[in-house]
Amino acid sequence: MKKFFTLLLLSSLAGSCVPTFKMFEKDGKLLGVLPLVNGRVLYRETIQTPELPKEEVFRRARRWWVDNYRSAKDVFQLVDKDTGEIVGKGWGNVYTGKGLSLATHHIFHVISFDVSEDEYTVTVYGLQIENDITRQYFKSKNQTSAELPIERFNIGTVKYAQAIFTEIDQETRLTLKYLNGYIKKQNSTH
Repeated sequence: MKKFFTLLLLSSLAGSCVPTFKMFEKDGKLLGVLPLVNGRVLYRETIQTPELPKEEVFRRARRWWVDNYRSAKDVFQLVDKDTGEIVGKGWGNVYTGKGLSLATHHIFHVISFDVSEDEYTVTVYGLQIENDITRQYFKSKNQTSAELPIERFNIGTVKYAQAIFTEIDQETRLTLKYLNGYIKKQNSTH
């Protein structure tokens, strides 16, 4: 009986609280938090690097992945020194709530890094979320993957989604800041 009510609650939450991301787009942001480009969450920054040769920027970017992911070999999807492109998939956690109600949300992402003369562009996209609620929901549908594109996240209240999105936004901006600082540091020892 308890299982029935849990499934009933999950199915009602999944379909009713946040019907579509378009309904909650505000100032080009999903729920007023995550940046949207053509209906997809996307972060993009172009950074000027006239003081660094293209090859050094590429090397530092590749090294950043190695230093920040457990297995860069598993993360890299594309590494092309000639075109200056690096694409990697990874994941991290964000947390909401406090104490016993602390919830962990796994956030999967793609980071694309394009180096050209005097600048590089870094893009974060393809965000997906997995947490206890998405795992239970997909399990009830007999699906093995519990990763949900962030634009389709519609479980819980708008306030709940905004809390998660705020944490995702802060972590993504912090990652970009750290990556950009890593690239620009003058005395790279690696």
